Amino acid sequence: SKGLLRQQIENNKITSCVFYGPPGCGKTALGRLIQRSTSHNMIFLNAVKTSVQDIRKISNDVRITNQTIIIFLDEIHRFNKAQQDSLLEDIETNRIILIGATTENPSICLNKALLSRLKIYSFTPLAAEELEQIVENCFKNKEYGLGRYTYKFADEGSKSFLFAVSNGDSRVLLNLLEYLAMNREKNEGVINIEKESLKKIVDRIGYKYDISG
Repeated sequence: SKGLLRQQIENNKITSCVFYGPPGCGKTALGRLIQRSTSHNMIFLNAVKTSVQDIRKISNDVRITNQTIIIFLDEIHRFNKAQQDSLLEDIETNRIILIGATTENPSICLNKALLSRLKIYSFTPLAAEELEQIVENCFKNKEYGLGRYTYKFADEGSKSFLFAVSNGDSRVLLNLLEYLAMNREKNEGVINIEKESLKKIVDRIGYKYDISG
């Protein structure tokens, strides 16, 4: 059967919630999918750059228009108690549907009043199969990805190393592919994903990985 969150998205009945998980596991990407499917207005904010005054302005606007708005609030763990409290009334009355995203444990970083109004969805690091699908999609996308190139893995060890060093983080994976593209042989249309080349990039950038590979 379909999960609760998927049912809510498909039925345009998303409720206030928080996406909790490590970087690069798809929290913001899912937010973008919700934006494409919902009939509500939806805005994306970052808690670092958002003040109580910003929230109050949004609150006043939705009261005037009498329309529900979805706020996707990245790094919600950076909101202090006053900022979190400024959301409570509008969440309670469903004028604002809040989707928070955080890498920190919500039970620790969010106050009880806000937490009681949110459903927590836990995200996990991406599996190798999911990372491989991202590689395929990256090389299919000519507008935003590396679709002007083709790619090949030198061997299974190179594929395993790429996924191991990515550590379930799609951003790390895509950054490594971009570095390989930038450092390919001149006029070479094929990007060779090879373990030794990856090691050099990883050492230069400073990513942590298991030396046993």
